[in-house]
Amino acid sequence: MERIESSPGRRPRVIFLGYGFDTAHGGGGEHAMTEFATRLADLGYPTQVIILSAGERVRRESFSNLSVEVLSAPFLNFLRRRPFPTRLSKWAMQILTAWNPVTTWRLKRVLQRSAADVLVTNSIRYMSPSVWGVAKTSGMRVVHLMHSYALLCRLNTMRREDMNCTDLCWSCRQMMRVKRRNARHVDRALGVSYHVTTTHAENGFFDESQSGTISNIVKKSYCRLAGSFELPLTFGFLGQIGPTKGLHILLEAYSRLSHSGVGPLLVAGSANPQYKAALQERHRDTRIEWRGYVDPAAFLLEIDILVVPSVWQEPQGRVALEALRHGVPVIASAVGGLRDMAAYTEGVRLIPSGDVVALYQAMAELIARPSRVREMSRAAPDIDALCSPQAVMDGLANAVDGPAQAEAARTAPSASAAWAAASRSKHGGTSP
Repeated sequence: MERIESSPGRRPRVIFLGYGFDTAHGGGGEHAMTEFATRLADLGYPTQVIILSAGERVRRESFSNLSVEVLSAPFLNFLRRRPFPTRLSKWAMQILTAWNPVTTWRLKRVLQRSAADVLVTNSIRYMSPSVWGVAKTSGMRVVHLMHSYALLCRLNTMRREDMNCTDLCWSCRQMMRVKRRNARHVDRALGVSYHVTTTHAENGFFDESQSGTISNIVKKSYCRLAGSFELPLTFGFLGQIGPTKGLHILLEAYSRLSHSGVGPLLVAGSANPQYKAALQERHRDTRIEWRGYVDPAAFLLEIDILVVPSVWQEPQGRVALEALRHGVPVIASAVGGLRDMAAYTEGVRLIPSGDVVALYQAMAELIARPSRVREMSRAAPDIDALCSPQAVMDGLANAVDGPAQAEAARTAPSASAAWAAASRSKHGGTSP
């Protein structure tokens, strides 16, 4: 079937496909799809969301100004199991991830009756890439958003036995070949960071004409005043408390600080119970405050410097972006998408991953030079060029519109201008 081109006079009809849609309880992928879909609908694009569910029958509901459809996906609970009890079940998972005929057939029926112009897949971890071919034969433009390494790695992390993978293992390479054949149906593939985009390209996914980068949207409710950073400095950790996030590295470095300008270390986030208990047993420093789950914006008001000591290849590092948008300087590991941030702002300082001494030295230097902390705070909001709603929605709208809309877009208001106008009407004349 020939591709259906939407006329220049109207916005193309868009379907988002993912495995979660939840602003309150979901993870990074769910938050991203919620933001993208609702904001694209605000811009005037007719938008529908399809969510794959493990056990629920098909149901439909309204969310803001778009429709949400929940579609039952066989084997979803099986695909989410960790660890797999047998080698056979592990191989079954990989085959179903690469090619799931039942889910593909159900999605085909939904796509064909939708009359949509564009399919946007938000990650592909629990669904088959064959849906791209189905969309293409239905005449749709295909846009894929890469928030992770799901196309490359069966574990989604490119990490095994506490080590980052420098190359793909044999089993991942076999399944990747099947997925890579379907990748030719994708018109535009956007990685959440330059690192994610280039890692896929290096493994044969999406050529230069197909690929690009689009950040997650990060909102801000205030911006810290640079003059408010005085000794003693309060350090903070915010995120999942588990081995890959490197909190053990931070605690080791912090325990070596005996300077008079050292304030408390605030640790916040959901925890792996065994990992947290081991850390609390090893580090009984009374200066360490364990906060549990917190409101991020309120937490960032309490700290002077956020430390992101991740030891795995973070696809992006959203918590670092949140801190920078709120004017809080960041010390971060030079891994994955965290490295992208240094190209946009001097509000972040990168250190080698897993290096306790390097982290200790970075913290000690900032304690010795609080004026440098204030300089970093003033520079931190430069990150807006990467992850503000206006910047991100311009990139997404361009990907969705495609070449057929390029000429019309030259004379039409930009996505950021349209979004700002819609936001002003919703928020009483202000934009977040």
